[in-house]
Amino acid sequence: MKTFLIITTLVIVQTAFGQIQSIDKVCSEIKQSQSTLKKVVQCEKPDATRYAYFDNNALKMVTIECQDKRFSEQPLDKKVTWYFDNDKLIYAETIWTDVSGKITYTDKIYLTNDHVVAYFKNGSAIDNGSDEFKSVDKGLFAYAQQLKSESVQK
Repeated sequence: MKTFLIITTLVIVQTAFGQIQSIDKVCSEIKQSQSTLKKVVQCEKPDATRYAYFDNNALKMVTIECQDKRFSEQPLDKKVTWYFDNDKLIYAETIWTDVSGKITYTDKIYLTNDHVVAYFKNGSAIDNGSDEFKSVDKGLFAYAQQLKSESVQK
């Protein structure tokens, strides 16, 4: 029985790793083609900008860049990027940096078939059985739908 559990665990880990590699490859392709994608300003304020990137009519990426001064006198630069493939959110990344350029927070979320398959916060994997993982899985699907409906070409 113990051997069965170990083998099952290894298969699950290898499957998630394979999914992460596939998603990373698609995201890399989107990044490399970013200059050829149609960039649409969705929102532009003095401290925040949101862009949507399209390949023909297909949403490929949404970015938000802002300066957050709520929690300290020194603003944090925050960048959030969502990647889409075949009309589905496949990856979301958040990076916060301080004024010196030091990264103070990151999260990376990988999705397959509208569900989170891996979630990393500040470089550490979040257990898929945790309340935090389940909450992100549930909330991110709804937010992806909102992003898609708000991200229209002009």
